[in-house]
Amino acid sequence: MKGFIVIAGFLLVAPAWAQVNNDNVANRIRLEPDGPPLHTTTASSTVEWGCLNQALTGKCLVYHNDQWYSFQVSEPQAYFLNISRLTCRSSNGIQIILIEGNPCETKNYRVLHCIRQIKNEEVFVPLGMVMANMTYLIEIDGFDGDYCDFDIQIARRPLGLPMKFEETDRTDVAVSTGTQKDSVVDIAWKVPAGRLDQIDQFRVYRLKENDILRLERAMSASRNAYGKSAESYHLQDTLPSPGDYVYRVYGYSPNEQPVLLKEARISYVLAKKPPPISQRIEIDPPFMQKVEYAVRVYEGQQLSILHAFSGVYDPAQPVPVSIDMKEFIAAGHRTYMVVLINKATRETMEFYYRVDARGSVVKE
Repeated sequence: MKGFIVIAGFLLVAPAWAQVNNDNVANRIRLEPDGPPLHTTTASSTVEWGCLNQALTGKCLVYHNDQWYSFQVSEPQAYFLNISRLTCRSSNGIQIILIEGNPCETKNYRVLHCIRQIKNEEVFVPLGMVMANMTYLIEIDGFDGDYCDFDIQIARRPLGLPMKFEETDRTDVAVSTGTQKDSVVDIAWKVPAGRLDQIDQFRVYRLKENDILRLERAMSASRNAYGKSAESYHLQDTLPSPGDYVYRVYGYSPNEQPVLLKEARISYVLAKKPPPISQRIEIDPPFMQKVEYAVRVYEGQQLSILHAFSGVYDPAQPVPVSIDMKEFIAAGHRTYMVVLINKATRETMEFYYRVDARGSVVKE
């Protein structure tokens, strides 16, 4: 009797790749442990209803277009299911169920683990200790009939993010927060001394607001001429648009789950552009009828008159009172009082201005 683990997953947009004929157990694809990732898609797959036990799995998934794979290992060891380059038509994420039992003997199925949702573009699933010479089956299903494009691999080394962030080793993690006005981000991290000889690779992920974590950079650990591992690392990234971002840097060592080394939370806000420099005063007179007016411009401290002129204001054809201040600014005057006079009623209005650090006239 053969035992097996079924991993049933709802996966996230896929281009229309040619579909392999593995939508039933008989045509399952054999995965070579530690072999290269296999590229596939859920497009055009169907469901083998006679090999499913919906009473056990109904609370976790709904089948639409499942696929089947199998693998064996020669020695008992811990293995991982790696799913990478995941792109799907919708953004519902993936669900995974691990079932123990024999193919199509649905009454003997036993659910080992249920993962309700995974949305990141590359993840790994710990399978635990895999028995030697035992046939294991993997089932993957596209959520809500989604056509999903992805790579699948069975390996002793995990690739990507753990299923749950809470399961990551974060003992030595450094967390930073910041706000910046430009799009270039500097991410720096250090490897703890106790892990220098263990970690040989880094993967940097970026999350924008409610999006999924996406792989931004994969880097190998570096060594000096004496073979000693480097402790400090750095990279630059360019943010595509303003918003709130999270970066996570993971360190990987052979046959072990990754370690979160750095988390950076960054708010990218565009700097407000200052208003254009203006060396002209514009006043909209509040006159309700056509009147003659007079204007007096005084130096603000000594109240000595700098400029005087008259005009006519017609509310039917309103034109602001405009005063060019370049000459007075060039002469070193920095504060002004402008008096607007209604010649008919002798009513006056006062307006106050100053020159700011950029040389622009602003109203007080």
